[in-house]
Amino acid sequence: MAISAALFTGHGREPLLLVLLGLGGLGLGLMFSALTGHLITVVPADYAPDISGVSSTTVTIGGAIGVAALGTLYLSLASRPGALAATHAYAITTAALGAAALVAVLTARLALGRRPSRR
Repeated sequence: MAISAALFTGHGREPLLLVLLGLGGLGLGLMFSALTGHLITVVPADYAPDISGVSSTTVTIGGAIGVAALGTLYLSLASRPGALAATHAYAITTAALGAAALVAVLTARLALGRRPSRR
């Protein structure tokens, strides 16, 4: 969302974008290992290898679908020639990605809130 905001406000200079992209990549790397670790600890030990494989497969399939959907969005918006059209298309695409991430976070929070307590 920060990348999109920087581009929409005209503050999308290369050093800022490099920092924001680097932070986003760092966050993704931390998230994947934390997600796998969390999933393995909340299932019985016999299912840990299975949940790890299912999680990796789901992330891979979701990534492929995301690349196809967001790539289609970007290419449809950047059909006009010029850097301004490409920048605008990228800003809209990153905003869509941020909105999807927000929906995922809210959905996960709702799912965790409805989970029966373990005693």
